[in-house]
Amino acid sequence: MIKLYLFFALFMSALITNSPLLLALGEETFGEETRLKVSTLNSWGIPFFSEKLEERFAKIGKESAAADIMGLQEVFQGSKHIVKNLRKNQKHIYLPASFPWLHSGLMFITKHQVVQKKHFSFPECGGIQCLVDRGVLFLQIKLPTGQLINIFNLHLQAYEEYKDVRALQLKSVALTINEILRDGNPSIVMGDLNVMDSSLEFKDLQNKLPGFKDVWKIKGKGPGHTWNPEANPWSGHEGESKVFQRLDYILIKDGLNSFWEVEAAQLEFNRPGLFLSDHFGVGANLRLIKKPETVKRSIGQKD
Repeated sequence: MIKLYLFFALFMSALITNSPLLLALGEETFGEETRLKVSTLNSWGIPFFSEKLEERFAKIGKESAAADIMGLQEVFQGSKHIVKNLRKNQKHIYLPASFPWLHSGLMFITKHQVVQKKHFSFPECGGIQCLVDRGVLFLQIKLPTGQLINIFNLHLQAYEEYKDVRALQLKSVALTINEILRDGNPSIVMGDLNVMDSSLEFKDLQNKLPGFKDVWKIKGKGPGHTWNPEANPWSGHEGESKVFQRLDYILIKDGLNSFWEVEAAQLEFNRPGLFLSDHFGVGANLRLIKKPETVKRSIGQKD
């Protein structure tokens, strides 16, 4: 009993005075934790075909304020209606095309410091989509904690008849992303992949991008159809598929010194009065946590 009392007294003394006795037990040092709201949306900004573009893009600009990072696809025209509705703390990244026709249609909106930005063009294309500079828009941002994050926004070739072209684009995507990921930073891939999650194409992408996790598979509820002709009046236009499909994704990969936790994953812009495109958007609430380090110190060790 006396020994137990002495141990308790010594333990309390160590707790109060920061004695080496307490440090000898070891301590876990957890780094910074950052919460991020991430969204992706195919905005349906196709020249001559898109309806009510100015009205929809103005709303997209306003709604983007809810996200820390937002990736948009098909912003082929009308980007000014998005930009003029951004808030002062939001930056937009919209790079010119390397192709002499239409640009990539890819845009990023973020509240964080931009460190790097670059567009990588696909050498492969099919049909009328060869008139646009499809590819990958890469962005590296810096969080207030100093942590760097790599983010990739992409839009792959549409339609089943161009499946072979899409396969070549997937290969180009993997080569581009894997080269950048050598820096060990946590990463996000988002966009309209134009493949179903149950398809061999999606499995091929997962094989080519090892370590990436689908946020919908972790926290999403239901099938997650972003193409829904029954619920979304914009997706019922002539010539388009009437099949419900999940085509839009947010994929995450841990870094060498930090890891992701998915708090929520949900469809966005999918309710009457807020149909902003022929696609529904995908959103995710993420936590980025520095990996814990256990430091053991012996009794009497000084800092």
